[in-house]
Amino acid sequence: GCGDGGGELRQVRPVKVLGGLLVLDEAGREDWKVIAIDREDLWAPKLNDVQDVTRRLPSMLEAIRDWFISSARADGARCCRAGMNGHFISRTKMLEVIRASHANWERLVRAQIDDPENSPMAEPSLSADQRALNDDIEHSHYF
Repeated sequence: GCGDGGGELRQVRPVKVLGGLLVLDEAGREDWKVIAIDREDLWAPKLNDVQDVTRRLPSMLEAIRDWFISSARADGARCCRAGMNGHFISRTKMLEVIRASHANWERLVRAQIDDPENSPMAEPSLSADQRALNDDIEHSHYF
């Protein structure tokens, strides 16, 4: 069944990205949560996007959202909430977020290697592409 284990704690498993959820901390910092399913899960062939999850497993996404919010609070966050009115973004949009995040990470690592004394270890400012992506996501109808 969906999420019936099969993996060990801290084990890396191949997954299929289904979508994403934006969680905001008390300072308004973004923390994107990737909604994915283990490729070996019996549900994996039937689920390709968060819309499939909504259709086939009606209360699953609400439970996932609630879990992310409550687990963040359990970790000491005073105020943690779902961004974008709690809507999930599609697989396509989440893959764009993942690519943009990875590109930022690569730039950060390159800067650290090229000039370790002046490395931008603070959060990098958003590029025009990232701002456009955030704007697209915010006004998207792929929820």
